[in-house]
Amino acid sequence: MNRRQATLALLAPGASLLTAPFGVFAQQTGKVWRIGILSNFARPPSLESGMMAEFARGMRELGYVEGRNFIIEWRFAEGKTERFQELATQLVQ
Repeated sequence: MNRRQATLALLAPGASLLTAPFGVFAQQTGKVWRIGILSNFARPPSLESGMMAEFARGMRELGYVEGRNFIIEWRFAEGKTERFQELATQLVQ
């Protein structure tokens, strides 16, 4: 049980019933989920820091392992909103 789940369990006893199934679901193997993230910003020097790293860390806290049961597909528009449609199409494909 991670810190968030423990806090919820302490604050509201019924909340632990809601968080328990998510941990079980996250540990299942088989399907690899693909998550597409479309950003208006430029690609950062490293995806291992900042908001990108926080998302991946949150997924790990839920029991997901990048490369084993989820893959993140990043697309960066670099401030060019006219590229959104093209980049979104790439993500869907």
